Amino acid sequence: YGTLKDGLEHVMANREITLAIDSLAYVLSTDENGRYEYNYTTVKEGTVTATATFISAYGTVGTTSNETSFDVSKLDTTTVVTVANNTVGFVTINVNVTDQRSRPVTSGNIKVSVEGQDDQVIPVSGSIVPVKIDVEQEGDVKVTVEYLGDYKYNPSTGMNGTDADSEPFTNVTTQKQNVNLTVGTVRDHAYVTTVMIIEGDLRNATGYGIADADIILTFDNQDPVTVKTLANGHYRYERLLHISGDVEVDAIYGGNDTYNG
Repeated sequence: YGTLKDGLEHVMANREITLAIDSLAYVLSTDENGRYEYNYTTVKEGTVTATATFISAYGTVGTTSNETSFDVSKLDTTTVVTVANNTVGFVTINVNVTDQRSRPVTSGNIKVSVEGQDDQVIPVSGSIVPVKIDVEQEGDVKVTVEYLGDYKYNPSTGMNGTDADSEPFTNVTTQKQNVNLTVGTVRDHAYVTTVMIIEGDLRNATGYGIADADIILTFDNQDPVTVKTLANGHYRYERLLHISGDVEVDAIYGGNDTYNG
């Protein structure tokens, strides 16, 4: 902003001012108090020079100009990473980027690096950015996060908190999924020398069937038999009955890298 006055310090109202900033010119008008103002949105950091020039259309006042300069710097950022879900198959982290005034940053990109995988580059479009990580086994997985910055914000490394003791976020400790295993028979009673059908389902935490899994069936804690689940997680076994009496049937799943037994 500025004020236009003549040689006698009288304000000059309703006069055109040419304001040049970064090689671009803007034509402004003074108000009744000789004042002009322009809101300039900076698009890069560094020193910006603004030059205001007045050219008299009547020749009563000579051409005059004045300039000022100001320094533009990007805002520092803080990136905080928290684990939203550490279950294998559903591993998710939340990324929160804020500026030095604790305001949410909603522009630019974050880069998520997982050991052994291609980097993910994800736009920052909200105050919390959820990121799903493809992990299929239990254990420690090396994960780092970086906000890449943009024209307005400086980059920052993902941290595990905001206090003085915070450290860079470096890994997620994953745990296996729990499963649900059922076992039953098609009827409660059968005769010796007939066939009894034992069947059930093996499903993951979201209810989807687990295919090609080994289920061990025991009969009164003896005679173990291994059957495989189908694509939908269902298994079925036909047992020929040799003796009479009550028989206790147990189904056991031993688990794998993804699922608990």
